Amino acid sequence: GGMHIALVSGVHAVNGEGGRPFALPFTVHSKGNLAADDAVVTVTLPASSATLIESASSTVGTCSVSGMTAVCSLGELEVDASAQVTVSARGNTATSFKVQASVAASNDRLASNNRTLLPVSLRSGIDASLSLTASATELAMSAPFQLHVDASSRRALPVRDATVSLNLNQPILSATLPGGVCVVNASSVSCAVEEIPAGGARRLTIEATAQAAGPLFANASIGAPGDGDINNNTASVSAWVQAERDVELTTMAAVTQIGVGVAHEIPFTLRSRGSAPTGDVALLISLPAPSLVVDSGDPGGAICSTPARNLLRCV
Repeated sequence: GGMHIALVSGVHAVNGEGGRPFALPFTVHSKGNLAADDAVVTVTLPASSATLIESASSTVGTCSVSGMTAVCSLGELEVDASAQVTVSARGNTATSFKVQASVAASNDRLASNNRTLLPVSLRSGIDASLSLTASATELAMSAPFQLHVDASSRRALPVRDATVSLNLNQPILSATLPGGVCVVNASSVSCAVEEIPAGGARRLTIEATAQAAGPLFANASIGAPGDGDINNNTASVSAWVQAERDVELTTMAAVTQIGVGVAHEIPFTLRSRGSAPTGDVALLISLPAPSLVVDSGDPGGAICSTPARNLLRCV
């Protein structure tokens, strides 16, 4: 006969996040044919300035917390009785460690099952993310436009000492970021942000002018100490700057199959996209020789000639 008391953890491991409380669950069992006297559960976290115990509770008895240790005095546990002990702790950095827990009773005769280790893994509570938008997708030459960079804090802890950067293939006039200090160069901006509150955001506004015709590209990034997810730290946006004079050539034929000896029409569309007329336009269509030859062309009002059997030139 006799008694023994056993301690088990309610989970195999605990996963948490910096800045958020996490629970450490344990269960005490009184076994044998005698009650457990003066049962006491002790839960200890490794010494660290980044982790602390906030509270402890038990379904039986009372608990107290001192530093990195929680002690629950359960008193007498009857035969086959159990008690649930829960310790609430919090960390503020990404880390992994093991929690030590033990139970003791004044009349326990079997101590081999009185201790357990509970692994804890905390991911970083800091996550800086970024998005980028443009005020227009098509712009005329010399037109003003804006770029908006939204930097956000997506987890439980604030983002501190972040750097927001942007590069643009057009001249930048100015940059404003509430809560930040920006340095503006000809086509780039770098801003230092002291803090973005947890769940909050800061918006960087770029004022620029479309001066280079063709594709407009902008790339932005954010970096912050302790960032737990770098997959959302970059963004890009594109637009088109329309030149004053611009000729565009398109065709509906992506892939064309032509039989031997069979005439086939290939349509091309030539148009002026700019705001000003375009003169002295010449169109040259070249077919792979000697497989294909030009039979004729419908110039649509232009004058066409065939300098070679596989060439068509229209002006």
